[in-house]
Amino acid sequence: MGLSDLGLPDLGLSVPDLGLPDLGLSVPDLGLPDLGLSVPDLGLGGVWNWTDDLVRRAKQWAVPAPPPYGPRGIGAAEGSFPVGKEGALHLGSPRGLSVPPAGPSPSAPGSGLVENLILCASGAATALSAAQRPPVQVCADLKAILIENGLLEGGPTLPSDMLLQIEKRERALWQAHVEPTTAGQAVQLMQLACACYSRGDYAGCRALVGPVAMTGHSAEAWLLLGSACYQLGEYLDCVALMKYALAANPGIAEATSNMANALQQLGQVDAAIHMYMKAIEANPQFTDAYNNLAMCLTSKGAPKLALQCYKLVLQVRVDLHVVHHNMAQYWLSQGPAGNELAQQTCALSLHFCPSYAPAWQGLGQALLEMCTSPEQHASLGKEISDCFSRALALDPRMISAYLGMATNHEMLGRFPEAQSLLREAARVDPKNTDALARLANSLIKCGQLDEALEVSRRATLLDPSHVEARNNMGNALRGLGQVSEAQKYYQRCIDLHLTSVNGAGGGSIPYCKDRAFQLPVLYNNLGGTLKLQGKLMEAVACYQKVVQLHPNIAAAHTNLGACQKDLGLHEEAIVAFKKALKIKPDYAEAVCSLFHCHQFICCWENREAHLALMVGVILDFLSRGCLPCVQPFHVIAYPLPSELVLKISRAYASHALTAATIRRTLGPLPPAAPCPRILLPRGRLRIGYVSSDFGNHPLSHLMQSVWSLHDRSRFEIFLYALTPSDSSGYRARAEADADHFMDCSALSDEETAR
Repeated sequence: MGLSDLGLPDLGLSVPDLGLPDLGLSVPDLGLPDLGLSVPDLGLGGVWNWTDDLVRRAKQWAVPAPPPYGPRGIGAAEGSFPVGKEGALHLGSPRGLSVPPAGPSPSAPGSGLVENLILCASGAATALSAAQRPPVQVCADLKAILIENGLLEGGPTLPSDMLLQIEKRERALWQAHVEPTTAGQAVQLMQLACACYSRGDYAGCRALVGPVAMTGHSAEAWLLLGSACYQLGEYLDCVALMKYALAANPGIAEATSNMANALQQLGQVDAAIHMYMKAIEANPQFTDAYNNLAMCLTSKGAPKLALQCYKLVLQVRVDLHVVHHNMAQYWLSQGPAGNELAQQTCALSLHFCPSYAPAWQGLGQALLEMCTSPEQHASLGKEISDCFSRALALDPRMISAYLGMATNHEMLGRFPEAQSLLREAARVDPKNTDALARLANSLIKCGQLDEALEVSRRATLLDPSHVEARNNMGNALRGLGQVSEAQKYYQRCIDLHLTSVNGAGGGSIPYCKDRAFQLPVLYNNLGGTLKLQGKLMEAVACYQKVVQLHPNIAAAHTNLGACQKDLGLHEEAIVAFKKALKIKPDYAEAVCSLFHCHQFICCWENREAHLALMVGVILDFLSRGCLPCVQPFHVIAYPLPSELVLKISRAYASHALTAATIRRTLGPLPPAAPCPRILLPRGRLRIGYVSSDFGNHPLSHLMQSVWSLHDRSRFEIFLYALTPSDSSGYRARAEADADHFMDCSALSDEETAR
């Protein structure tokens, strides 16, 4: 496949080689201000002008070392040239093909599981080395896999508007007039441009190499110029420049791979896959192209094909620590089933490169996700923290390591330490929405709802489509009693999630390991707010969606059953509670709710055993200082000791006071003073009734005549409904019998109190 397959006509240029491989020189004074170059703005993101300061800076950075490119062009697959955007000089992968800076090799932390994993990696590396195959065979196998999956059918062209933009840049390049540089100046300018690139000064690199590319037309100069444009986010320019590089030397696999990288960034994933395969065919030993292709397949939503690509490239070269790390990310995405393999592949990455920060972070994450109980966290907590600490020591700006270490602290109950780390992550990268969302989540867990709301708002301003940040907004608002507002945020989260899954807008869909779990959580939260507002049928629909998406979670069935119970559907609720207990026999909420439902329908089968189980659950909750999952009003009807009923009531009273204080509905309350007898004021005494049961509910059945029997000459009656109307006759009578009836279902607790 040639460039014409993408709608890009081959230029067919014949350009002499400048002999750039002989660059190992010191850099004398170039006298660049005397070159007199006048370069117009070519629409390539900047003007190609150099200054004394730029040259002086580049000279300081330049070293008389072998150039970071070989006969094939800049950025050979085995290069060791760390640059910006975590890509090798030929661009590498947007997620990471850089080689870490030289430094001491950290030893494995601790003396337990991590050390054993890294020791065992040596044997695994030996086995992988024995499985090496000729690169040509590996390339053929990869192409066959892509063809089998329909990924190389035809030759996808670029959109017409994109082609027009690329051609516009090509014309601007070709029409530009610059003074020619001598061969000696070109070599020295390339040396300085490489020095700028290596230090992350991509604009400086572009200014220095631009005239060399335009006057000498060497493939290496085009390649370096295109790489600088890529790092500056000028992806269309990169495509145009790589086209010139390939016209000058069609055999440069790096240029083809660079073009694929830019096309992927432009959303042209199918075209990128074709170009990556073309780069591999041009050079079957070009391992970076395999890695980039694998990540392109992941972004297309084909992670299993990406895994096959990773496995194949390791048959070409086994010591690719980045590939081992990327494989570990795949295994992590598979949940518990892939956790052990994730640990092993991270250990392999560290075996080959102990100073690779992402592998330390990945290993810490794998160990963290392996822990499913407080005992496991207590046992592995130090080793997990050590892994994340190693990652941060190597890369102090690695936000994912901050987040992982914060999660580890939370699992160990150390919330202040977790929040300190999350605040530091937000300081290091103020625009990182993941760090802000995680901080808001931690604040919500600690009841710091106002600050959580403010942090969540910052995150959503930075990224309006960030689902976790909007979900946190809903959680904070719900905690503050603003239930109807919370409902809007949960619904918006679901809409965003479904839009991303369906691919609205035509963009590529990134593979998300949390996607399968995230949507049930959102439906569950939405169902909770609907239930609080009395919209029970809508809540049941949400909970049924949760059960459909995640049938093996006990809480999902329990929430569905609780809502069905409130609707009076006790038999359906009992079925749901029993399903929950089949999944998790000691699930406290299901144990108590099932006993309550049996009581409602007078089912006394195994009553004593069920009662004993429920009492044990309640005592366990009270002993841990947790709120029991049975309400004081309900336990009055249970055959429980009065002392236990009192403890449950006190626990709920304490919880209500704490919640009111957090929401600032109330300040800290002093002990109640004895209430003196108060004489009735002149006029009528105002009496208010606050309830969520002004409808078809036993409370209304029993109280329906009370409100109308008050002596209206002495009393003025107010009814405050906390739930919307159920359109029943009971609701209608309550509204008619009161002097004042107010529907507060859409108000927060504070608004209702006022």
